[in-house]
Amino acid sequence: MQQPEALGGLSHSGGIDHREPEPDGVFIPTENLNVASATQHVLKSGDTFIVNDPLGDITGHDDGLFVNDTRVLSQLRLTFGGRAPSLLSGSVSSDNTSFTAHLTNRPLPPLGGDSTPEGVIHVERVRVLSGTVLNEAIELTNYGASDAIVPLSISFGSDFRDMFEVRGLKRVNQGRVEAPRVENDEVLLGYVGLDDVARNVQIAFAPQPDKLFADRADYTIKLPAQACVSIYLSIAVQVVAQTPDAPSAGVSSPTHPLSEAHMSQIDTERPRVGRAAV
Repeated sequence: MQQPEALGGLSHSGGIDHREPEPDGVFIPTENLNVASATQHVLKSGDTFIVNDPLGDITGHDDGLFVNDTRVLSQLRLTFGGRAPSLLSGSVSSDNTSFTAHLTNRPLPPLGGDSTPEGVIHVERVRVLSGTVLNEAIELTNYGASDAIVPLSISFGSDFRDMFEVRGLKRVNQGRVEAPRVENDEVLLGYVGLDDVARNVQIAFAPQPDKLFADRADYTIKLPAQACVSIYLSIAVQVVAQTPDAPSAGVSSPTHPLSEAHMSQIDTERPRVGRAAV
């Protein structure tokens, strides 16, 4: 078993990368979009709900993934070469069971060949919330005449604030935020509140990222012309009382986040490369 690293990451070979992520010409510094979106979309399942912008991103203002009124995910962003994609549309289904965003790329830097112009890569994000498990499928389709190399990053994080803090209340006392860990190709976030209840967040990806850090997963995707590829993201939250007399949150341990039972809600197939629909 790999030893967890609070600030390190895992490379595709499985070795721990102790360095902080640095600009390398492919994953350039992420542009600052720390502004609240005027439009928000909400999915709800029991006492769990997620609020995100039309891109599908969580920016850390009044949005996030909440379980029992605690924000267990305050950042979730999809970028290409450090830049957010362009929005085509974003909406919640009529039965309020899934969120879908249609996006397209901005110009991509030349990586081993020609640069990829804007609007060539179509990106579909489909998100489903089931209990305390959030599943998402990200499908990229290259409608261009040339192959493309796509530098894709998924960044994430949590401040574990409660609803009152998210709305502006300042608290004197705080719970304990655990150092994030990269372990067994997953990222683990943790928090123990003043109520002695632990909130554990498990973030998993399929296929395995090329590089995995405590706050980001990086892919370099080789996408042939007229082909598509899928990436799956799953975030599972477990709420556990630390002492027998601590109040129970009533949330049982979720099934493994990338189990077939959960992934079947958005796509029954494993990550794949296929041909684009004509």
